[in-house]
Amino acid sequence: MDENKQNSYSDPYTAPGQQSQTSQYEGQGQQPYGYSTSQGNQSYQPYGNGGQQNSQPYGYAGSQQPQQPKKGSGCAIASLVLGILSLILCCVGGGIFGIIGVVLGIISLCRKESGRGMAIGGLVTSGIGLLLGIFMLVEILAVVAGLGNLSNQDWQDIRDAVYEELEKEGYDIPEDLRPEQQNDLAGEAYQAGDGSVIYFSEDGTTFCWYQDDSNHDRNYYTGTYEVRMGDEAATYITEDLSELGVEKEELENYLTSVPGDEEKRRENLCCLSLHSESLVGEDGEINSEFEAHDSNYMGQYEDDCFDGVRMETAELAAFTQMD
Repeated sequence: MDENKQNSYSDPYTAPGQQSQTSQYEGQGQQPYGYSTSQGNQSYQPYGNGGQQNSQPYGYAGSQQPQQPKKGSGCAIASLVLGILSLILCCVGGGIFGIIGVVLGIISLCRKESGRGMAIGGLVTSGIGLLLGIFMLVEILAVVAGLGNLSNQDWQDIRDAVYEELEKEGYDIPEDLRPEQQNDLAGEAYQAGDGSVIYFSEDGTTFCWYQDDSNHDRNYYTGTYEVRMGDEAATYITEDLSELGVEKEELENYLTSVPGDEEKRRENLCCLSLHSESLVGEDGEINSEFEAHDSNYMGQYEDDCFDGVRMETAELAAFTQMD
């Protein structure tokens, strides 16, 4: 009675009078479908679990985190573009672009944007552009400071040099803008080798050449004159006075044959042109038979002395400034 009762209630899901599935398979050495055959006390596992605990549904990624999207490279691109601009415009405020480019490049690297190479390139180009901009700014300030120390005469010399170069290139310079000719003779008196004395007016246009400096009432010439120095004198001698026979090769030999500073001799080359217009004779009257003529002198002017020749007659001529 007790044994039958135990068998009938050993499986609560088996109807009375029917043998349970478990006992049915026990005699055959088989396990019900779905039971594990491994040793040990393992609980029933569902199909497909493979004996592993904490299984996840098919296709689940497990403990992996979702991949974060890469950040953009806007700052890196901007840094590179500004760096290139800072190099191109280094002379006109490119340093400002360099500063902004460096800042954007650092921001891009700190954010770990995708354009790391462009960010580094932007840092390099922006840094170089910034340094060039600073260098150019220092140079400009130095030039401005130097210009501030120039005198009015310095500005006049610069203007005259510019106009002279423009005139050499064939540009037509208005008469009132033409550079003033160097004239160290203006307002001075010079004694010639024969004892006669030439007085040059202060305005640099007229002269009086007295045979006897103690008597200015007779025996003197009057007229206008011109003085040319350096390259201008050389051009006037070989081109405007070409009929007098002084060629460029001859003038070049004259400048280089004498030992000394050749550059200084070129600067001191002087051409004095006297345009004699009237003659006052022994009686103090203007000589009506006098014919106006030109006298051109070529030589070196240095230390208030002129030493050269009269080109028309090849006669030696020397003029020394009087005290």
